[in-house]
Amino acid sequence: MKAEDLVYDHGFEAIEGAIMSDAHLSSQNPSWFQIAQGGTAHLDWLFFLYDCLTSIGLNTKPPRIARTVHDGGPYIYSMLASRRDPFFSSLREKWYPQGSKRIPNDFILTPVSLANWFMGDGGSFWNHDKIGANVSAYFECGNFPEDNIRLLEDQLKELGCTSLSRHQRPRNLYRQHSASAIRVTVRERSIGYFMSMVEPYILPSFRYKVKFPGKPESATEAEISRAKTAGTYLQMESE
Repeated sequence: MKAEDLVYDHGFEAIEGAIMSDAHLSSQNPSWFQIAQGGTAHLDWLFFLYDCLTSIGLNTKPPRIARTVHDGGPYIYSMLASRRDPFFSSLREKWYPQGSKRIPNDFILTPVSLANWFMGDGGSFWNHDKIGANVSAYFECGNFPEDNIRLLEDQLKELGCTSLSRHQRPRNLYRQHSASAIRVTVRERSIGYFMSMVEPYILPSFRYKVKFPGKPESATEAEISRAKTAGTYLQMESE
């Protein structure tokens, strides 16, 4: 699918996927949408979301790069922030019913919103660090309560990702205020289907998250280097 077709046909789904992960809706009235990423590597996502917002008529400033001081040193980040609009106020009421981010009861997960959630709060890994073997994908659900996590698991199953697991992750400095520290994992039996579903919507700077079992060529150079050093790179026979 061409990027311009994705923007015009599925832009709102992408925005909701971003809200599920890194994006925030201001509590001020009218509200506004904003999302920040450390560094500049993921500017393509911010420009994509900018196109999605403007495509549905929302007045939005282009993404920008900013500098600040963090932990005593310089810190560069990229940010997208819309202008205030009643549209975002209505979204704020839906996604922040008691002032905290929650998944709306009528929310329907789609491949596009799933891909944007994956880019923001998801990841993937080669099981047992063996590149070319099985793969798992995961979503960090630290901001969501138990009923929201069950809803998302049900939605993933509705999309065909039936092999799931979850576990409690240790709270660290960055998650000390989280409602939970739950990671939901898409396991081996569903991973090929999952990756095929989200791959068309993954932007270039996040392609490293797309891994297919039995395809070591889908690993990053850094992953391959680490695996070869550790002796866990599975050299696949040529066909």
